[in-house]
Amino acid sequence: MIRVIIFLSFFFCAIIHAQSLNFGKVLYDNFGQPLLGFHILEFRLVNDNGVKSLWGQKTRVFVSDGILNIVLGDVNQGASGPFPEELINTHKLEISENGVVLQSVSLSPQQDN
Repeated sequence: MIRVIIFLSFFFCAIIHAQSLNFGKVLYDNFGQPLLGFHILEFRLVNDNGVKSLWGQKTRVFVSDGILNIVLGDVNQGASGPFPEELINTHKLEISENGVVLQSVSLSPQQDN
């Protein structure tokens, strides 16, 4: 009985603390100007061969002077599920609007030389 309670407690904690990633970036349009105002952006993880992962997020965001701040992996903000942190070192984050890729950025931690 105690094992069942411990398992259920762990299960509910895992759901409440789903994986998310705070992400900030300066975005520019195709003319090199910083984005302004509301935009519907799509975020996808893409490997080096251009293959997109199953995870994605499409949401309406406000961008001020090109500065974007978003929580990736929040299903309340259009994510298909929790952010798959295990893909950070093997995939890039592709940011697009209306099917046009604005930027593709590496999420892996930078190493100091």
